[in-house]
Amino acid sequence: MKTILIVDDEQLARQHMRTQFPWADWGYTILDEAENGIEALELCRSVEPDIALLDITMPLMDGVELLHLLKQEFPRIRCIMLTAHRDFSFAQEAIRSGADGYILKSPIAADELRSALSKACEELDKTIRLTTTEQSYKSLVLNYQYPLRQKFFEDIQSSLLAQPEEIIARGKSLGIELVAPSYMVLECSVDELVLFEQRYPPKDRSLVEFSMLEIVRECAEADFPCGFELFPVSFGRFVLLLTGQQSTDRLLKENIVLFIRKLSNSLAQYLKLRLLITVSRPFSSIASLGSVYKEAIKYRIHHFYSDAAEPVFTDQALPFHAVPDKILLKLEERLEALILTQEEPVYEDWSSMTRHEFLLYKPEPQAALHWLESLEQLPAAGNAWHEPHPLKPLNLKYETSFLRALDAVIARFIDMRRQRLPSLQLRHELSAAIQYIKTHLSDELNAETIAFKVQLSPSYLGQLFKKEVGVSIVDYILEQRMEMAKHFLQTGQYRNYELASKVGFRSYSYFCTLFKKYTGITPNEYKHAHQPMVER
Repeated sequence: MKTILIVDDEQLARQHMRTQFPWADWGYTILDEAENGIEALELCRSVEPDIALLDITMPLMDGVELLHLLKQEFPRIRCIMLTAHRDFSFAQEAIRSGADGYILKSPIAADELRSALSKACEELDKTIRLTTTEQSYKSLVLNYQYPLRQKFFEDIQSSLLAQPEEIIARGKSLGIELVAPSYMVLECSVDELVLFEQRYPPKDRSLVEFSMLEIVRECAEADFPCGFELFPVSFGRFVLLLTGQQSTDRLLKENIVLFIRKLSNSLAQYLKLRLLITVSRPFSSIASLGSVYKEAIKYRIHHFYSDAAEPVFTDQALPFHAVPDKILLKLEERLEALILTQEEPVYEDWSSMTRHEFLLYKPEPQAALHWLESLEQLPAAGNAWHEPHPLKPLNLKYETSFLRALDAVIARFIDMRRQRLPSLQLRHELSAAIQYIKTHLSDELNAETIAFKVQLSPSYLGQLFKKEVGVSIVDYILEQRMEMAKHFLQTGQYRNYELASKVGFRSYSYFCTLFKKYTGITPNEYKHAHQPMVER
């Protein structure tokens, strides 16, 4: 049975609650009662109840203050507020502070009380399941000895373990089988690792890492024709060591490619991540593991021009070659022509041409990023708007994908144009429409309302807007709302459910659905990813 603590300053009210309801039939027992918040807090410290029924108006410490303290000290306890009609504003504050519900005291309706208790129990059971799951995961992590495997691999890298005999012996003591005629290293790193790390609070990262390693282990057990050992390196990075492979070099590489494709699908489905996998040359002595791993890391940069779940084989990676200046000049001229057009530019052809040339030559990644950043300095970029744009300079220094960097450049030119729409000499009706949209994002917005404000018919405004702005009114409103939501999430100005109404959504779940569709991640993930980074 779930236990209940009654907290009310009126003795008759406590007696009424204790005697007038069939607690045992409902599955509850009254653990104790208290006449004020201070007494209730002391009781919770000695006998922690499952549910607390808290009167809002009490002497010494009221129900709302007690609620705050219980949430801090005993987050497992579910709290239901008891209120009179005149206390409704306090009840609202309590709900915002984390109460699981509230019921009216005069009189307490049995069906409302039972319903509120049922909801509180659901939340309590959910908390218990999550806690149990977390404890089970931690137990599994220890059982599979991932931390010990990580330390073992670190000792090999630092040469604390250098001789084949001692490496094999130490591995055997940990259940790691390293006796084999040959080996290969798969050096694995999560793409966009910084963003992946920011997606999760520190307390959750061990469970996320364990989930990732288990997916890798299960896929390897199912699809590899040879033995393997798995070593974590750091959050988001690990090594898969292939042992005893008997296939020919060509067949083995084909098997590796097939395995990586299947693994990538699983990781994308369950953890929404992409791995960069670099495959070493075969080697015959386990003592070479540390040096072969370091060599594989150097080849990680060759993933820069890949857009699929394909590995980089160190013995097949070709040298980088600079793109000829005349080709770069031609690409710059084509881009300037697009920037200067009065219509909304279409960048697909230019993007395809640029992608083709860079994937053909594959220049040094830093040189490619430098050239992409320099496109903002083209004369046409300034002439098109007659003033410097207010956006921060594009910084691609840490980008690990050419295709993402190219998309970022195109998105930047589109953003620059849209932010400078008033200076593009739009018709005054369109300028007025844009201004109205930007100042009423929290209101109900539709084409009819906007058209009325600018004195045009809805159909004509829609056609005009699409032609001159480049997107439909509906898409433009959504874009502006999403950008405002991103700003609020970065600043932490509002709670998520408050933020939804601030940017014009009446349903928080619908807002979350559209936000994920627009950004690729949930509001919470975006918030975590854009929190200030702490130096470590």
